Amino acid sequence: MGIKFTSTGNDPHFVLPKLKILSGEIILKIDLTAPIATKLQLFYKTKLLQSFNELRFVIKSISSGRSTISIKIPTNKIKGRLRLDPGSHPGSYILHKIELVGYTSYKHLIKQKRNTQYKNGF
Repeated sequence: MGIKFTSTGNDPHFVLPKLKILSGEIILKIDLTAPIATKLQLFYKTKLLQSFNELRFVIKSISSGRSTISIKIPTNKIKGRLRLDPGSHPGSYILHKIELVGYTSYKHLIKQKRNTQYKNGF
């Protein structure tokens, strides 16, 4: 089950909803069926560069058939929306699931704990 779409060109893409991320890093998990082995790309904008381009992206190779891809992105690099290019070839794709998993780095947790202890008088 999922969203089936057919690309008639070499650049199928989706612009995902705007993310509100406070700190740490995120992992974007993508469950996708591709018609052939191809490259999946995830583009992002930054505060300084507000357009999607080849300077700010992550690329992953995927096999033909169903694949699950995980992409780790530091949140300090992202400003606004993400653009997902599920492949670089025409054909039928199925987007089964996109999951955003946010987590805070260990260093951030230590800093947060110190601030909490100080505020509480420990």
